[in-house]
Amino acid sequence: MNRLWPLLLTLAGCTHADAADSIRLTVNGPMGMVAGDTVAYTVSWTAPVVVAGLTSAATSYTLTFSASATNGTWTVVADSNLPAGKWTSGSGTGPMPTNVNVTTLNVKSWLTAIPWDSATFTVSLIARNSAGSSSPAVVTWKVKHKIFPPGTPGNTTVDSSVTVVGLLVAPPTINLAVGSSAQLCAYYQMLSGHVAMRSQDALSCQTDYATRFSVFQRAVTPQEQVWADGRCQRWTSSNPSIAIVTTEPGCTGLGWLWMGVPTEVLRAT
Repeated sequence: MNRLWPLLLTLAGCTHADAADSIRLTVNGPMGMVAGDTVAYTVSWTAPVVVAGLTSAATSYTLTFSASATNGTWTVVADSNLPAGKWTSGSGTGPMPTNVNVTTLNVKSWLTAIPWDSATFTVSLIARNSAGSSSPAVVTWKVKHKIFPPGTPGNTTVDSSVTVVGLLVAPPTINLAVGSSAQLCAYYQMLSGHVAMRSQDALSCQTDYATRFSVFQRAVTPQEQVWADGRCQRWTSSNPSIAIVTTEPGCTGLGWLWMGVPTEVLRAT
């Protein structure tokens, strides 16, 4: 009877064998305080121990990255089997949790989230073969975002190129007979000496604009043109016998400084 004890003890030591019991995960990457929005981790492991009659060798592995206790939405933006190169789409990339299925013993993953203050990462590894899969081997760690104060701003530049000093109405005076009408054009006089016409007024006012102002005055900058194109001209008259025909959709409020499109026509009534 004493001779059976060593055999029984040996068998008892093997009954709990599982691939996850023999896999040892190693995680290399930033821990604790982390600067930047992207972190990279390399996860490596040893192949599970083969126990005769109980376990067989793994043919592939499923690695899962997940994040919790975080205010950011984490995404795996790239993966790499170190011998096989790096990829940015396909298995293993995308919003976490995400899985990558490999036959190697290591995976490097690039994780990012904007914004984030802290996060708890968990990596889980399952060994697989044609007979099934192992229990997961799991490693968990925490990181905190190290946020630096902003640097000193550079030189401050004041751009006065879109400073408007006047509104020019052309023609400046008109005489209307009863039943007649006249076209008025508005131009914006800039501090630079340029005079801008809205692009939407070109059909009605281009000829007058080209005749009335010099080449220098018409040499408006892109910034000045954008400013002028964003104005709405809403015409009013102090003469109750003058009716305003407006074609400025969406132009509301008083005065001429409003968003809108083309030019208006004055018509005597």
